Amino acid sequence: MTSLATSTSAAEAVTAEAHEGHADLRLFGLATFLVADGMTFAGFFAAYLTFRAVNPLPAGSTYELELLLPSINTMLLLVSSYTSTARAATCCWVRWAPAAPGCC
Repeated sequence: MTSLATSTSAAEAVTAEAHEGHADLRLFGLATFLVADGMTFAGFFAAYLTFRAVNPLPAGSTYELELLLPSINTMLLLVSSYTSTARAATCCWVRWAPAAPGCC
C-alpha cells in the first residue's frame, strides 16, 4: 500500500514533467483578458454616449440621481469584501493555499 506522501510526490512529478516544455502564458492571458474587458466597457460607454446624443433631455429638465439605494448596495459590497478577505486570511476555506500556522 502506498502512502499519501508517495502518491502526492508522484503526481507532482508527472505534472512537472507535462509542463516542462511549455511556455508560461499567464501574462499573455491576463493582458488578453484586460484588453477584452476594456473593449467591452468601451462598447458600453459608446452605446450610452450615442443614446445620450440621439435622445437629449427636453429643455428645462434635469436628471435626478437616486442616492439611497446605491449607497446601501455599496456598503453591502464593502462589508462583504471585508468579511471575505478576513476569512481568506485564515486560509481555512482555500484548498490550494499552503498550510499556515493556525490554519484549520
